[in-house]
Amino acid sequence: MDGTGELVSLDALGDENWWLRVRVPADLDGFLVYKGSIAIDGISLTIASLESDLLSVTIIPHTYRNTTLAGYRPGARLNLECDILAKHVEKLLRKLEVKAPLTVEKLRENGY
Repeated sequence: MDGTGELVSLDALGDENWWLRVRVPADLDGFLVYKGSIAIDGISLTIASLESDLLSVTIIPHTYRNTTLAGYRPGARLNLECDILAKHVEKLLRKLEVKAPLTVEKLRENGY
């Protein structure tokens, strides 16, 4: 689990699909991308919309009927797991970070 979110709404779309909106913590923002994956309480879903601190997913009828989603109510705390590819990219970028930035002082200390 990477964090917890808060269920904002779960609305029927009229075609047997559902629209689920979740408020997510700011520290997960870098791992969320439109059409990327997000697991909500262990249910792997595709992000359909991102706006500020909200993400939305479309729930198909099979998923709605065969998971715990039907029992969710606004305000519920949801376990969130971010896309593994996003985590991998973040890990690679962290390795590339300069550990000690080059400064004039550092150059002088080393005889330049």
